[in-house]
Amino acid sequence: MRLRLAAASALLVLVASCGSGGSAVEPEPDPKLYEQINSLTQPGRERSLKEMQPGPWDTVHVFEEYTSKEQIERTIGTGIGIDDYTGPGQLFFFMSAGKVFRAVELDASRVPGGTYSSGVVLRGGPIPGGVRLEVVDPK
Repeated sequence: MRLRLAAASALLVLVASCGSGGSAVEPEPDPKLYEQINSLTQPGRERSLKEMQPGPWDTVHVFEEYTSKEQIERTIGTGIGIDDYTGPGQLFFFMSAGKVFRAVELDASRVPGGTYSSGVVLRGGPIPGGVRLEVVDPK
């Protein structure tokens, strides 16, 4: 009887640790990063994303509204603690050696979705106050 109880308890602990809340990544809002990116919407303004988001990251994956959870998980290589991303805004997953360093949700779509290196530079477009920024990635 004790053996069954111990086995059941161990199984319960194992199942609980495998749940979606365990090691799933959940993006957090970052108003400061949003403001820094938003400030670049004028022609001639540009800035390295690495300056705005320092740290040991080497790649960033940018996802736009209406991206499936499966697509995000397949791209970043780990589970996420959210459902399909419907926005409004964007998700940024900063990666270091293939692991998520930081996950951020921003309020607006300024950066074209894609995968970029840590050398990426964001530049204001030709239209003053334009919504989208140009991306220059030296990959």
